[in-house]
Amino acid sequence: MNRPRLGLFLFSCTESHHMKRKSVHRFSQRTFFSPLFLAKLQTVKEHCLQLLFPRVCPVCGKILKLPKGWATLLSPEFTNRVYSAQCSKRTAENRSFLPHRPSLSGPDTSLPLKPSLSYCRSILICPDCCSSLPLVEGPVCQKCSKPLILQDDCFCESCRNGTRYFKQGKSLWIHDDSARKIVYDLKFHNKRDNADLIAFEMAVQMKSIISEWNAEVMLPVPLHKKRFRERGFNQAQLIAERISFWLSKLFGIVLPVDSDYLLRTENTKPQRILDVSARAQNVKKAFVVSTRNGQYAKRSVILIDDIYTSGATLNACAKTLKEAGTEEVFFLTATVV
Repeated sequence: MNRPRLGLFLFSCTESHHMKRKSVHRFSQRTFFSPLFLAKLQTVKEHCLQLLFPRVCPVCGKILKLPKGWATLLSPEFTNRVYSAQCSKRTAENRSFLPHRPSLSGPDTSLPLKPSLSYCRSILICPDCCSSLPLVEGPVCQKCSKPLILQDDCFCESCRNGTRYFKQGKSLWIHDDSARKIVYDLKFHNKRDNADLIAFEMAVQMKSIISEWNAEVMLPVPLHKKRFRERGFNQAQLIAERISFWLSKLFGIVLPVDSDYLLRTENTKPQRILDVSARAQNVKKAFVVSTRNGQYAKRSVILIDDIYTSGATLNACAKTLKEAGTEEVFFLTATVV
């Protein structure tokens, strides 16, 4: 057989083999990966996860009764699937003249495209403990949202007498026993599921103020690299990433996170062991911006941290950002002392 005919023969054999594999793959999809099979597989996955790594209430420790589809809800792919489903619906409306072609994999019917807030909250905390968490309400400082003793005051003593480089800030909970347990378990006991609860409640309770601020990015308060190695994660970064996740999932708000712009160069002492007067000095020169200096010049950013006590850390971060050209600096924290 000459060379051209041999090449044609090999090409035809390869093409025939490829078509056979393709047809077998389609057949296997129809046979084994039907919508019913995928739904059952998802249910088995959720039962296995709950059996091996049970999700518990971060306050009382009881095992949560999780609704169907909870694992799908917490996956980042769910937001993409909602967007794709909405696009597919619009495309189908625009192309209604085309014949219907059913999907081989089928839709995921275990979860609504727009889950309710109560559905999402039931995955994160039990109802009794959720109602016991004290939100920051009533007369608060208009600068840092710290609760005020006198209702006629507009600012707390620290904001009234000191220089604040941030424009405004909001905290989610009062730092009582329940809220402190949630934050400390995340921070010191590696219970990273708590970041989901904190971020979810912050996204729900602070959606309007976040939209009003019209910030371009969230910047988590950084850890020094030595402390990051010891802890294994930055709790502020986890909270920021999950806030972005929940804002996008629930409200369609796109607010990215930049964890590499603001850096911590000084391995300072923990603020919780210092008095109020020593905290500002402790973090005075602890932060710098990365080599992308000026990236957020004349723009607004939101700092994310876990606890607001004296505001020294957030104020030092805001000062560093303002010196780098950032126009407005806001902040969000989980609790306020």
